[in-house]
Amino acid sequence: MTNRWIRAVLKPVLLLVLANPVSLVHGGSKQPGLTIVGPVVAYERSVLQLAQLTFVPNREVIIVRVDKLLKGREPARYLKVVYNYGTDEPSLLKEILNSQKQWRFRLKRDQSCDSSIGQMKSVEPQSKEGPAVSGLKFTSETEVLPDETSLPCYELKPGDYKLRK
Repeated sequence: MTNRWIRAVLKPVLLLVLANPVSLVHGGSKQPGLTIVGPVVAYERSVLQLAQLTFVPNREVIIVRVDKLLKGREPARYLKVVYNYGTDEPSLLKEILNSQKQWRFRLKRDQSCDSSIGQMKSVEPQSKEGPAVSGLKFTSETEVLPDETSLPCYELKPGDYKLRK
């Protein structure tokens, strides 16, 4: 009886593993990417102050307005985009902060960094080493979002954005 029970339990588990072994190793199914077109409407002030000052991997955060969805699904009009790059990789172009230009972004969803505008506006107090290093700056005074605006977070990698002509 015990032998039958073990087979009854293990057989479905084994079938699941054989059907999709990657999902067990990597923690679930791979989420599809998102490709959008839109301008950068805001950025963390730390983008300009701290970029490439250290030998550790860097991070820059921007907010992008979705003007056109080319691939994937995302109902939000605005996205928080986190650009992670190594010391041997380029930082975001300063040109990207021009809200008049349209950019094409290839993104991957990262729910761990979802936030609101209000959370991003908070500024760390000034330290002995220098001025406050965080806070949100809008690229245009005509497009300022309410604090309660939810921002789904996406990851951007080097080479996954370009100017749209």
